[in-house]
Amino acid sequence: MISMEAINNFIKTAPKHDYLTGGVHHSGNVDVLQLSGNKEDGSLVWNHTFVDVDNNVVAKFEDALEKLESLHRRSSSSTGNEEHANV
Repeated sequence: MISMEAINNFIKTAPKHDYLTGGVHHSGNVDVLQLSGNKEDGSLVWNHTFVDVDNNVVAKFEDALEKLESLHRRSSSSTGNEEHANV
C-alpha cells in the first residue's frame, strides 16, 4: 500500500513553484495515486497516475521526483519559455 508518509514526503520535496493536488485509493493490493502539478495561476503543468502492486511504488515516486527536479532546474534557468513534462 502507498503510505500517507510517502505521499507527504513526495509533495514536500517537489519544486516549490508547483502546487500539487492528488488523492489515493486502494483496491485490494493495488494502489492508485493521482497527482497533478499546477502553477500559481492554476494552469496544469503535469499530471500522472501511479498504479502499483506489492509496495513497488517507491521506485516510481523516486523516478517522478527526479523528473520534477529536472523540470524545476530547466524552468529556473529558462528565458521565460514555459516547460512541460510528462511525469
